[in-house]
Amino acid sequence: MKIIIVGTSNSVMGNKGFIESLRIDNEVIQLSSGRTPFLCTLKTIMLNQKLIESSDILIIDHYINDINFYVLEKGPDYIKMVKDFYIYLSSLNVNVLNLMFPILGLKSRKAYNFMKKLLNTQTNLIYPYWI
Repeated sequence: MKIIIVGTSNSVMGNKGFIESLRIDNEVIQLSSGRTPFLCTLKTIMLNQKLIESSDILIIDHYINDINFYVLEKGPDYIKMVKDFYIYLSSLNVNVLNLMFPILGLKSRKAYNFMKKLLNTQTNLIYPYWI
């Protein structure tokens, strides 16, 4: 299986992360840069759309940085941009798997719970998966 990864620091952990496990029986192409918001994920996907659409699956994660730095500060504009991002993902000719890693020690779970709820309402567009 050909897998493309676009994500945050969880996706660039060298040979200790989930990507090394995926590499055992799959071709994995790593496009992650780490510590970036979804706008960087969007740009990476747009710049590599042909490559991504030639794969079997696109795995993304962007939520940790968004939750920590953007959701509560940007409010409605951020929410609209993320919804548009999911609509764009649904237009790609590839299956998309969203990973959302747990965030330990959050003072407020408001943004984390918001993102989970948003993803759960978008299940016709993407495949949310909670780790």
